[in-house]
Amino acid sequence: MLKYLRFMMKNILKILLFLASFNSFATEIVYVVDTGYVGPNLCESYQYDKKMTHNHGSKITDIILKDLHFSDICIVSYDVFDDEKNTIPITVLVDALKRISKQKPGIINLSINGLGSNKEEKKILHKLVNLGFKLNIAAGNFKLDLNKGCLSFPACYFTGKEKGVKIVGNNGTASNKNGPVNTIDTDYFHGTSESTANITNKLLKELLNE
Repeated sequence: MLKYLRFMMKNILKILLFLASFNSFATEIVYVVDTGYVGPNLCESYQYDKKMTHNHGSKITDIILKDLHFSDICIVSYDVFDDEKNTIPITVLVDALKRISKQKPGIINLSINGLGSNKEEKKILHKLVNLGFKLNIAAGNFKLDLNKGCLSFPACYFTGKEKGVKIVGNNGTASNKNGPVNTIDTDYFHGTSESTANITNKLLKELLNE
């Protein structure tokens, strides 16, 4: 009997550790798809290469966690940046988004943008919306009027009318305007990356009643 109880306790502990590894005890999960992050509330991470020389992801995550009670939040970091080529390989980005689609729905912060589109990226992003994930996406910093040609991605995969999708711009001179942009951040004026993180921070405060 004692041996059986020990066996049961051992297996219960394994189950609890398994659940914890998938962020089951956090109130809110934020998937940060960027250049990587090491710091408070990091519950899980995926890294494209062994380097992490670019601090953009850490800066973005610090803004997301600003003035929040850390115990309520789990950060899942996806480092999709190729440090040697100084770019984000689309295959790596799509793979990261597919991995996220198999996890518990939460907020996905995409403080990234570029001028190239990809069918697979668009497909998986719309799937994530349908699965119940909330997407906060940077509008981009190309000084574009997106009504005259929507060329900033992943922002331009959306119309701005989709439920749970925020395309974030700001009042700075570099921010892309109009088109799918449906959220204007008034706290940051430099890059829409920071503005997107700030909107994620505000959404967390709203969800956590802080």
